[in-house]
Amino acid sequence: MIFRMKIEKLEPSKSVIWSCHGDHAEWVGTTLTWTIAGEGGLTVFRFTHSGFNPIGKFRAMCNSTWGELMYRLKAHAEGKNPGPH
Repeated sequence: MIFRMKIEKLEPSKSVIWSCHGDHAEWVGTTLTWTIAGEGGLTVFRFTHSGFNPIGKFRAMCNSTWGELMYRLKAHAEGKNPGPH
């Protein structure tokens, strides 16, 4: 399965927005948004994957997988070894 992303908007060190074009029917037409901002002396990273069709089995699985990957990214950013995936 190939997931093709197109960069729709890029603000270096602030945000990037991707649109999905690829082989997976449930991802086609979805949007992935990544933002980084300073808030109260902290760096806040936000991720949104939007535009899915009504809730289905794949959407629930995708949501939990993104959640796991965000915890791994956080561990890496904190200098911890998130281990293999």
